[in-house]
Amino acid sequence: SLPVDVVLAKCIVAAAKEGCTEDMCRIAAMVTATDRASIFDIDPYGADKKNLETLKISRNADTEADGDHLTMLYIYNEWIENKRSKQWCEDGKFNYKVLNTAHGLLKKIHKSLSKCGIPFTDDRGRDRSETKECLLKALSIGMMDNVAVATDPNKPTSPFELVDGAAIVPTAVNIHPSSVFGNVKTATYPIQNILFNKFAVSKKGKRFVQCITAITDDTLLAAKKEIVDDSTFQE
Repeated sequence: SLPVDVVLAKCIVAAAKEGCTEDMCRIAAMVTATDRASIFDIDPYGADKKNLETLKISRNADTEADGDHLTMLYIYNEWIENKRSKQWCEDGKFNYKVLNTAHGLLKKIHKSLSKCGIPFTDDRGRDRSETKECLLKALSIGMMDNVAVATDPNKPTSPFELVDGAAIVPTAVNIHPSSVFGNVKTATYPIQNILFNKFAVSKKGKRFVQCITAITDDTLLAAKKEIVDDSTFQE
């Protein structure tokens, strides 16, 4: 089995069919490595939160605008291009230990792919927009049970409601401050739906979702069509 949770394993299987195994493996490694620590070496609740806008990820607005998964992929790729430099992490305020943990985990995922019969595809030479589309579809397929819908897509501070199958559940959740969407100024709106990996409840009972990607209705429906039969899809 793959050394990641079931949801991320589903994403990797879906990515193999879409031809983007390597990038999804990197995302899965980064998500797993951030279970106990943030990729950002800052305090998302404190004064340092405003520094999200000045981090090196701001050089790539398209990636950041899609959310945490592709942002983490971007950071990992940049780190590799900079020869896994600790100084690069310090300059950009990224957590070196998290990146190093993800790198080790990625090696384990690679070894597990052949054992699980999952084809390895490296699409990094492909057109970037096409790659992004494939990754978003694969993330949608893998995280189909982890979807929330915006109560007001045009209002940055509005909560989201969880989705159960084809029904919206009246359970409000909020974006965790550690997300790139946790800072209103760095988020791109309107956001129709979000996929999330992690769910948390604060001491005051407020529900948060973490590790988020914004997804459109069209991409979500295209993913849904891949995993259900025609009659269920029409319903």
